[in-house]
Amino acid sequence: MGSAGFLGQHQYDGPRLLNHLKALNIRLQGFHFSLYREAGANAALDELMMTDGMGAGSTEWDFANGSLTPKLMQHIRQLPNMVTSLTFHDPLLSHHAAMPLLHQYLCDHNSSHLLHLRAPQATYPIAHMDLFRRIPEPINILKSFDRAAALAEIKATPRGVWKCRNLETLHIGFEIPGGWGTRHQPEQSRVVFGYIARVLPRLCELFIHTQVENHVFPFQKLRLEGGFCLLAKLKWLERLQICDQRTPLPPKQLHDLEWMVSVGWTEKGRDKRRRAMAPWRKPILLEDEKEAKRVASIERLCSGSGSTGNGSRGGSGVSKGMKWGSTVDEALKEELRHLGRLLDVKLWLDEMVSPESSGDGSENRPWPSLRMIAIACNRVYGSPPLSEFYRLERAREYARYENRR
Repeated sequence: MGSAGFLGQHQYDGPRLLNHLKALNIRLQGFHFSLYREAGANAALDELMMTDGMGAGSTEWDFANGSLTPKLMQHIRQLPNMVTSLTFHDPLLSHHAAMPLLHQYLCDHNSSHLLHLRAPQATYPIAHMDLFRRIPEPINILKSFDRAAALAEIKATPRGVWKCRNLETLHIGFEIPGGWGTRHQPEQSRVVFGYIARVLPRLCELFIHTQVENHVFPFQKLRLEGGFCLLAKLKWLERLQICDQRTPLPPKQLHDLEWMVSVGWTEKGRDKRRRAMAPWRKPILLEDEKEAKRVASIERLCSGSGSTGNGSRGGSGVSKGMKWGSTVDEALKEELRHLGRLLDVKLWLDEMVSPESSGDGSENRPWPSLRMIAIACNRVYGSPPLSEFYRLERAREYARYENRR
C-alpha cells in the first residue's frame, strides 16, 4: 500500500488507531495523520508512531502542524538510513528549539538517502551554514536587542555540511543571525546561496519562503553582490521560487539580474557587469586581510593546544577552524573555501562573463534546466525565466515612477 491518511473530524484515540493499523498487517510507504487545530495531539501521535516502531520501514514521513518538536527530531535521527522524504506542515513558532536537531540530522549519515525536504514555514538559522563565521556581527535597531546574548547564541550554533547531497526538493525558510530588527547584510545571502549551490548540486526544485511573522527575509534586494547568481550553478534546477508578493521589489539596476536571460550575454550586458564589479576590488582586498587575520588567530590557538585546527587531514589554511568531518570530500571543501565572501561571487561572475560561458554546451551556462521561476510574487508555478525577467523589469520601472510622484 502506498500511503494512508485520515482526516480527523472527531477526537481519535491515537494508540487505538495505531493498534488497529498494525492488526491489518499492511506495509505503508507513507503515513499522515492530523487533527484540525489539534497541534498537541498531532505531535503526541507522531512521536508515538516513531517510538512504537510502526514506521520502521517507511521511506516517506509527513508531519502535521505543531509536530516539529525537539523530541520528534530526536526520533527522526534514530530512523534507519532509508528515509527519502520529510515534510513538516506549518510548524508553530515554538519549533525554534528543534532547529539544531534538524541541522544535526541533515549533517548525519542517516540523512544521506533524503531526496525531498519540505518545511516551508520553518526558519532554519543561517548561522548553521556560515562555516567560517564570515557573517558580521548583527546590527539590530531594536532597543530591546541583547547583543551579548545574540553573539553567544551565534557562537554556540553548530556548523556543518549536509549529508543529503542528492536532495532534489527543498522548501524552507531562513532565520538571520540576530533575529527580528537585524539589518540585512550581503554576507547573509552569499552564505545561503553559496552553500545551497555547492552542497546540494542535484536540486530540481528550490522554494525559499518569506517569514513575515518571525524574521524579515534577508534576500529581497537580490543585488549582484548578494550572490543570487551563485544559484545559477544548479544545473538540474527546474523550478525556483524566492519569497512571495509581500517581499519588496527587486534592485534598481538591471545588471543585477540581466545574467538570467540572453540579453545579459551580449557584449553590452557583460560590460555592464564588469563595470558593476570594478568597485569590488577594495572590499575584496579588505576581505583578504580579514581572512589572513582569522587564519592566523586560529593557527595561534591550535599551536597552543597542539591541534591541527582542522576537522580532517589536509585542507587549505582557509579550512582551519572548521570541523569538516571524515565524509566531506576534498573537492567540496575547495568549493566552499570562499563561502560568504564577495570574492566567491566575483569568481563565478568572471566565469559567466567570459566568452567560454556562451553557447549551449558550456558548463558555465546558468540554469540550463530551469523552466519556471518566481521572484517576489505569489505565482504558484512561476513563469519562464525571460517572462519573469521582463515582469521584474516592469515592476522596477513602476517603482521608480511611484518614487517620483
